[in-house]
Amino acid sequence: MDNDIDDINDDEPGTRATEWPLETKHLAKGDRIPASIIEEVFKTSREKRNYGLKLMRACDFVTRRLLERGISAVVVSEHDDLVILTDAEAATYAAHNFDLGRRKMGRSLQRQAAVDRSQLTPDQLATHDRALAQHGAIYAATTKACRTFALPSPTQRNTPGLIVQRTAPKIIDENEA
Repeated sequence: MDNDIDDINDDEPGTRATEWPLETKHLAKGDRIPASIIEEVFKTSREKRNYGLKLMRACDFVTRRLLERGISAVVVSEHDDLVILTDAEAATYAAHNFDLGRRKMGRSLQRQAAVDRSQLTPDQLATHDRALAQHGAIYAATTKACRTFALPSPTQRNTPGLIVQRTAPKIIDENEA
């Protein structure tokens, strides 16, 4: 694909764009491109079905333009706007996305293991067993690595807990006094 975005308005004949009308030279981490500008650029509205696809295309375009300038950034859509995340935001966002992928991998493995093997042909069975073994090994290695490199636990709080241990009151014996 060329550096210029090609045919950003592909659903409307006669509105072919020859260059990106948004200036990307001054974009930096932490900037937000409002939905109104995206709507203007793509000549569409947020209510249309294809707005999300055009937003993804714009996200990819901005990411590539930033990389050309030597800026490695995470660009996401947030409430129909494009947001170039700061490094702190990107770290949290990327970790959360990774965890979602790990959970999805576990659910997919469960579904794969739930297949009724008696309903498969010998060729399908061999392919299924090979894939199940491979995916199980990948999931096990991922889970082990996540446990091995677990983040340190949060620091203990200084406020007292719900149950406070109390010492029993000392009973003074009359003979001792």
